[in-house]
Amino acid sequence: MSFTIDFENRDQLDLPALVSKPLPWLKEKQRLAFEQFKSAKTPTRKIEHWKYNDMTFLKGQSFTQSKRANESVLTEVNGEFNQITFEDAIEIFIVDGHIVSDISALRSIEGLTITNFNQTSPAQQDIINSHADIELNSKNLLANLNEATLSDGLLIEVEPKKVIKQPIYIRHVTLSSENPAVSNQKIVVQLAPSAELTLVEHFESSLDDSEQLALQQTSIYLAANSRFTHYRLNLEAETARQVSQVKTTLDRDAQLNSFYLGLGSKLNRTDIETIHAGQNAECNITGIYLPANEQAIDYHTNIEHRVPHCNSNEVFRGIIADKASATFNGKIHIFQDAQKSDAQLNNKNLLLTNQAEVNTKPELEIYADDVSCAHGATVAQLDNKSVYYLQTRGIDKQKAKKMLSIAFVQELLNQIKHESVRDYLSHLLDNYMVKVAN
Repeated sequence: MSFTIDFENRDQLDLPALVSKPLPWLKEKQRLAFEQFKSAKTPTRKIEHWKYNDMTFLKGQSFTQSKRANESVLTEVNGEFNQITFEDAIEIFIVDGHIVSDISALRSIEGLTITNFNQTSPAQQDIINSHADIELNSKNLLANLNEATLSDGLLIEVEPKKVIKQPIYIRHVTLSSENPAVSNQKIVVQLAPSAELTLVEHFESSLDDSEQLALQQTSIYLAANSRFTHYRLNLEAETARQVSQVKTTLDRDAQLNSFYLGLGSKLNRTDIETIHAGQNAECNITGIYLPANEQAIDYHTNIEHRVPHCNSNEVFRGIIADKASATFNGKIHIFQDAQKSDAQLNNKNLLLTNQAEVNTKPELEIYADDVSCAHGATVAQLDNKSVYYLQTRGIDKQKAKKMLSIAFVQELLNQIKHESVRDYLSHLLDNYMVKVAN
């Protein structure tokens, strides 16, 4: 199925023509999302939320909606891409937005249920509908397009007091296409009280010159006293574009630990929404972004403290090389009733060339008076004195720059608790810095 996104005339688009296999129980939410899509403002640099993104590629462009991969392609997917080595992970493949059951571990183990949207019960459908954030996405045209045209998705549920020791490893793969292709996908995660789970999302794409656009959402609900660890690794090819959203709602005493890596993609934009809805909830959000060549990587985060006695700690660091650009816009909103909140926000950036560019904007919006909050941002280049010092110790200039660059983000890598993820990223970063630190 193909369709043209014409922003000047999108009010004339017809929803049934855009959805290949509609989900009847999601019909009303999709209708609302489609109406929001038609009425939302066109993303241009004149709009603050899209100020640093070049979205002109969407205007008048015909996209071919991604189809399900055939069997021959699945063999290629399972062997071509560089995966993380786990001893006991539950591995799931999502290719061009479609869940591939043939090579995925779509099974239920004690305390854990993983269900395709197409196979959900009425109770599960109610859960998914509750995660359809039409109001949240009312100003995000592409998020609403994704919601409106969904025909596939994944629901992950953990039962009360169940600790799932095996990580769920989701490999999002975008394959090449003769025509510009668009894929869309959604994952819903629901943790019951005192449940624990680790989720690794690994985004990859084929290494060719095709134009690809991936729309993706991950929606998470953490019930009282639950624990959720989330690794989200964006490693697409340099021609790929991805626009995605991650929303997490924390009930009382819940804890979120998340890590983001941005590397690759012509455009990679991630909007992260974290809501403290119950007292004593805590989130720790860290991230590293590493754009090179002429890539653009953006992280827009919004943490809301709606109730008292909640903690948040957010740290992002970026290394920008060549003529690449990065944007970090981090906002913490302390509501009037959210007394005794503790919120920390920090962003540091390292520019490896004079042509590299970063836009950083940390924000605090505080309406309570008994809080502990701080934010800061820095932008710097490699210290020539430090490079020279290492050279005097017999280390060549390129290796010295590589060592200093890795040291800039090493603290965040060391905080990754899962050994397989930490080792994979350390090796990946070491190889990457050889290419860009010259």
